[in-house]
Amino acid sequence: MVHAPEADLAPGDHLIAIPWQGRQRSAVLHVPTVARRPLPLVVALHGGGGTALHAREATRFSEKADEAGFTVVYPNATRPDESRPPRFLRNPPMWADGAGRGHTRGAAIDDVGFIGALVDDLRRAGLADQRRVYITGFSNGAAMALRAAVERPGRFAAVAAVAGTLWIEPHAPPAPPTPLLYVTGDRDPLNPVEGGEYRSHWGALERKPPLAELLSRWASWFAAPPPRLSRDTRGIITWRYRGVDGEDVVVARIIENCGHVWPGGRPVLSERLSGPPCDAFDATAAIWSFFEARALAPEER
Repeated sequence: MVHAPEADLAPGDHLIAIPWQGRQRSAVLHVPTVARRPLPLVVALHGGGGTALHAREATRFSEKADEAGFTVVYPNATRPDESRPPRFLRNPPMWADGAGRGHTRGAAIDDVGFIGALVDDLRRAGLADQRRVYITGFSNGAAMALRAAVERPGRFAAVAAVAGTLWIEPHAPPAPPTPLLYVTGDRDPLNPVEGGEYRSHWGALERKPPLAELLSRWASWFAAPPPRLSRDTRGIITWRYRGVDGEDVVVARIIENCGHVWPGGRPVLSERLSGPPCDAFDATAAIWSFFEARALAPEER
C-alpha cells in the first residue's frame, strides 16, 4: 500500500492510503498511460454498500481515463466494523452524505474533508490539475459528491450525480456554485424521479425529494431561468438550465426504462433489487464530456 501518492507512479492501478481522523483511509488510484502532468482528476464515489473496486468495475472510468488522458481515483467509504471486510448487507461501507444512514448517523465522520485531503495529496504529487478536478458518484456516492460540491465551492470544476440526491441544506448559496450533470433512470425504485417514500436495501424507510426540486434549487444558485426540456429518439428526457452567459449550468438526463444502475456500466446488483439495466446511455462518456468542457477560473482556486 502506498501511503502518499508519488509523482512517478507508473500507469495503472495503485492502492493508496492517507491518515484521516485517526483512521487509515484508502482509495484505488488509476494513472493513465500519458506522460503529461498535471492531469485532470476525476473523483468517483461508489454507492452505499459498495467499494472502490465496485465503482471501478461499474463505471469503467479507468478505460475512459486511458482514452482521454486524466487521472481517476476511487475512494473507499467507512464501514461499521473496520476490522472486518466490507459486505453489502452485513458490513456496508457508507458515505456520510448528510442523510444519517447506518453507522454514519451521529458519527463525526468528515468525508468532505477526507475527499479534500485526498485531492490535495494528488495535486501535490502532480497527478491533479487544481483547475480541473471533478467529482461524481452513484447513489449514496452521488449524494456525497453533491454534498462535497456544495460545502467546498471553488474546489471542483463540475459535479455529476447518478441516482442520488442532496440531503443537506446549505447555510448560504455556494459561491461560486458548481455546474451539475444529473443522470437517473425513470424506473429507479430507490431514487424515484417524482420523489416519495422507498425502502432501502437495509430496511429503512426513507423519503426523497422530487428531482425537479433538487434541479431548481441548484439552478437558482446560478440565477438560471426555467429549463428547456427535450426528448430524443431513445426516450431520453433532457432538462437544460442555462446561465447568464448561455452555457449549460445544470443538465439532467432521465433515461427511459432504466433502474438504479450506472447507465451503460456493469450492473452491481441484481435486477430484482435495482430494476432494469440500461444500455441506451453511456453515463461515463456523458459525464466526461460535461467535465472536460469546464475548468475553474484562476481566481476560483
